[in-house]
Amino acid sequence: MNTKIQKPPQTVKDITIPKGTSFNAPQPQKREKGVCFPLHVLPERCQELIAGCERDKGMPPGFLASSMLYAVSAAMGITRRLSVKGGQYETGLLYLALVGNPNSNKSAPLKFALKPILDSDSDSYASYQLLRSEFEANDALSKAEKKEGGISETDAPPIFSRKLVQDVTPEKLISIHEDNLRGIASYRDELAGWLKDFGRYAKGSEEEFWLSNWSCTPVSVDRVSSAPRRISTPFISVCGTIQPGVLEIFSGDGRAANGFLDRVLFVWPEGLTKPLWTTDEMGPDLYKRYAAAINRLQGLQHHDDDGGLIYLSLEARKRLFSDYFNGELKPLCDKANEDGKQALSGMMGKLDIYTLRFSLLLHAILWAYSDEPEMPTEISTDTVDKAITLSRYFRGETMKVHDVLFDGTPFDKMTGQQQKVYQALPSHFTRAEGVDIAVGMGMAQRTFCRLIQKKELFERPKTGEYLKLL
Repeated sequence: MNTKIQKPPQTVKDITIPKGTSFNAPQPQKREKGVCFPLHVLPERCQELIAGCERDKGMPPGFLASSMLYAVSAAMGITRRLSVKGGQYETGLLYLALVGNPNSNKSAPLKFALKPILDSDSDSYASYQLLRSEFEANDALSKAEKKEGGISETDAPPIFSRKLVQDVTPEKLISIHEDNLRGIASYRDELAGWLKDFGRYAKGSEEEFWLSNWSCTPVSVDRVSSAPRRISTPFISVCGTIQPGVLEIFSGDGRAANGFLDRVLFVWPEGLTKPLWTTDEMGPDLYKRYAAAINRLQGLQHHDDDGGLIYLSLEARKRLFSDYFNGELKPLCDKANEDGKQALSGMMGKLDIYTLRFSLLLHAILWAYSDEPEMPTEISTDTVDKAITLSRYFRGETMKVHDVLFDGTPFDKMTGQQQKVYQALPSHFTRAEGVDIAVGMGMAQRTFCRLIQKKELFERPKTGEYLKLL
């Protein structure tokens, strides 16, 4: 049977509007179904774990797989670096944002992926407490007692060796980093809080810190109340979650212009809903194998010199530099510039650096799951091809975020709750009427009062009265 395909209307006058159609309730911007995270770039046993967590724990694969990459970054730190060319080196440092509405189960995958490192840090802290108690007891002894017990008076206090930190200032991060030169990782359940903290000491100071850290250039913190602190080769990976309605914070205060936004990778799976509970429960073997792989990376030794360098094979270099960087990424960036989309060009322009970092991270996790006693010092073309596939995936996620930040409507930029309240409001309402509707839908009165102040959403013809503009 032949089916006639109707040509879609091309102009406004070609569209027939049914009678009675209402335009009072705007709809969110429609997007084509996004590409799923390319799980095949990960070891087979890792893929099986992700599938089990999706089935039994309702964890979205994209969130969990990306979080695992972040865990590899945190576990390995700066113990291995990729030699690119001419003295240029890359690490596995990531700035990663997991984007999703409330109840989309974005926090659990991150905590699950980081559990081996959290457990290791807990064990390290228990050891540190014992050593600290012993140090304080010895420090309280008199000189005669120390001499009698053979205790040195110059013993330094013990150091808490760890890899993960949460809500700390740059000054504290530097202090922690000085004690953990192999690198640390910062994770936050809400990245909006991370960005809101920028400028709490001096405008722009904390943002400059994170810009320098991403490039692994020396960073320092100077305070009047303390001695200067400096890290020559910083490594602080960052990961956290954020809701779509507050994505604008990434482009606010000039962050789209100064390159900060360009440094952030986004993971934004589409069509997520609150997961269903299930009685299924996978066995412990898959997690144990993953934990063993992450612990293997945690056991890598840090080298102060050029030890721990990893190289690209000649074919892998050609594949990256000639085929992907020059043949694919450069034309895309140039086209974005020609179209006047500098923000998109900047966001995509950092993907060459990230592809190098993906190559190193994938090389590391593939080794960690293998039986090879030492990590190979050369990255294969196959691993580079997987890194390119991963880069293309993040390129698509980047374009989603760009559409919302720079091309989206004011409605697209609201949170899910804000959108529902906005749609429930009549076209003309009083403040009291609006508060009743919002509170009845679970929105705090103060939150609603902030919402109706947005001039792109509402007009106020009289005091206490509002008109919807969308």
